[in-house]
Amino acid sequence: MTDTDFLHAAEHKAQLRSTLKHERRLLREETRQTASWQIGNQLRSLLAEHQPDVVALYLPLNEEPDLRPLAQDLTQDTELDISLALPRVAAKGQPLIFNSWRPKDELDHDKMGLPCAHGDEVTPGFIIMPCLAFDQRGYRLGYGGGYYDMTLRAQVQPCLTALVAFSVQEVSEIPNEYHDQRCDWAVTERETIVCR
Repeated sequence: MTDTDFLHAAEHKAQLRSTLKHERRLLREETRQTASWQIGNQLRSLLAEHQPDVVALYLPLNEEPDLRPLAQDLTQDTELDISLALPRVAAKGQPLIFNSWRPKDELDHDKMGLPCAHGDEVTPGFIIMPCLAFDQRGYRLGYGGGYYDMTLRAQVQPCLTALVAFSVQEVSEIPNEYHDQRCDWAVTERETIVCR
């Protein structure tokens, strides 16, 4: 990728971030809640199929899909026997670490001031991540910090990944750069898209 290509991709990503933040903000609260519940159901099916020991979720910010009902359901499900974790920014420009978490636990705050867990450090076998936009190839557009991409590149053990978003956040193509990591699935309220 040339410097010109890199600049063009960065400008396109900035424009997409602005547009998709606005699109997501326009969704009514009731629509977001219903869609979040539907996304949670699709994720539950994926988790039941693949049976990971530890699943990394996230706490919703800025109108993201809310997976807390799914988290509550998973902690009460004795058949699946899944442990949960939340991401933590330990240092700027470094991969995320994950701490074990249960929905009733008190929260801590990471180096970015974001809510996180303070349980034992764990290695998830399945990471669920939010995004501002995505495409059917499994590329996601985050907020620009690159933390999930860094984390996935640094993974020593194989890890399954799913991005979650509302269907209005789908675009035809996310401009991808050498460091961008693809997800295995894209999960919306309408469908689970196999990206690999």
